[in-house]
Amino acid sequence: MKVRSVVVLFFGWICIINFLPTLSGQADGSAKPKPITFSSGINLQARFYQSNDSIPRQNAFSYAISGSPTVSLFGYAVPFRFVFSNQQSRFHQPFNQFGISPTFKWAKIYLGYNNIRFSEYSLNGRRVFGAGFDINPGWIRLGFVYGRFQKAIAADFDISEEDEFLLQRPTPSFKQTGYAAKLGFGSENNHIDFIFMSIRDRENSVDFQPDSTLLPQENAVLAIKSKVTLNFGVTWDVDVGLSALTRNTLADTISLDYGLASDIGNFLFDPKETTSMALAAKTSLAWSTPISRLSLDYRRIDPGYRTLAAYYFQSDLQEYTVGGMLRLWSNKLTLNGRFGWLSDNIFDLESSQSQRAIYSLNAHVRPNEFFS
Repeated sequence: MKVRSVVVLFFGWICIINFLPTLSGQADGSAKPKPITFSSGINLQARFYQSNDSIPRQNAFSYAISGSPTVSLFGYAVPFRFVFSNQQSRFHQPFNQFGISPTFKWAKIYLGYNNIRFSEYSLNGRRVFGAGFDINPGWIRLGFVYGRFQKAIAADFDISEEDEFLLQRPTPSFKQTGYAAKLGFGSENNHIDFIFMSIRDRENSVDFQPDSTLLPQENAVLAIKSKVTLNFGVTWDVDVGLSALTRNTLADTISLDYGLASDIGNFLFDPKETTSMALAAKTSLAWSTPISRLSLDYRRIDPGYRTLAAYYFQSDLQEYTVGGMLRLWSNKLTLNGRFGWLSDNIFDLESSQSQRAIYSLNAHVRPNEFFS
């Protein structure tokens, strides 16, 4: 029955994809642009599993359907995203998700599940269930999003011994909510953006003991992202983030007393005894021509830098790199190269330091549109 439902849904969706453009074409008999257009990509996955082991490692049957249909209404682009699956369990994050992000000219709206990025060291691709916008009317650049970054996951001790290997006991976590705001000035090629982000665990979302390893966290990030385009194809990009991470919001409150930076910190978040602050930054100076590009890059991430609005950060590193690109043979041959140096233990707090050479060379040949 499950397989039949999946097949019916799949072929029904294919019919809709092919039927909607026909309707819009019949409604518009002229050569003018169609007021309503529809396009979509869809992916269907099915997996069967059988084993002679006494304890199964996977479900006997699982499926997932995902798609990205887009409807354009008189110039308004309304892209949807959806995922449906039978792999959801009672404690994991949901597989069934739905999001929409309509755009028109300089405005974009976020509703439902969306992956949003304001900068690399603040809100960087974390999936949010909520609402927001990103608008650039003229020289003003505004963005805002509010929502749930993580569902509450309670400890589950009702798993039987037969299912323990397959399901595993969940790692409990708090419900995590927050917001991010962006205020910028300029155009796409010359701008500066100021970003503030705040995310907090909700202590009452799950039952926990204050002396357990599960402790509520809070994170506030102040970031600056800018781009300057100079003459002769020279661009300068800067991305900086200052993160204050509180690993236990139940700890005693303290007052930062170190001048102007402390005044700003006391205003933006509630510092605790478990609060730590760290800086991350990268900058790139590049020169581009129609057939080449040369860049000088620098990146530094302090030990312990972390933002709850990104999935992963490697910290305690400093990196210098030089990169280049060259197109030859009427753009049929592209060469890319990169060379640099990376080191850790930038504050000399560890007993040892490691250094790493970075180098790569890539060649891409595409003599015609059918072969590469």
